[in-house]
Amino acid sequence: MRFHLYEDIVIWYDNQQTIRFVTADIPRLHTALRHVDIHNAWTRQEVQKGTFKVQYLEIDKMPADGLIKVLPKAKFDQFIRQCNLVDVSEAPIPKTPISTPTP
Repeated sequence: MRFHLYEDIVIWYDNQQTIRFVTADIPRLHTALRHVDIHNAWTRQEVQKGTFKVQYLEIDKMPADGLIKVLPKAKFDQFIRQCNLVDVSEAPIPKTPISTPTP
């Protein structure tokens, strides 16, 4: 199965040393990272193929935090803005019911 995206895929990392590891264009890497696992090797391979890009994002701006952590109000509001979510609780209700197609 294939699908086409209209924008490049970007994976955001908050670890600059990992970014250097997966984006370096040298045949053999020497790294000070204590733990380099197969995921980083796969990521490096896919970045070199152009499957996606890896870019730095400060840890306090990571949108994924809203999915995996309990956030204080200010961080939660930032998460809502990052995801372009809107409050629909006060949206007008359509007067005509939406019909569903019959098979």
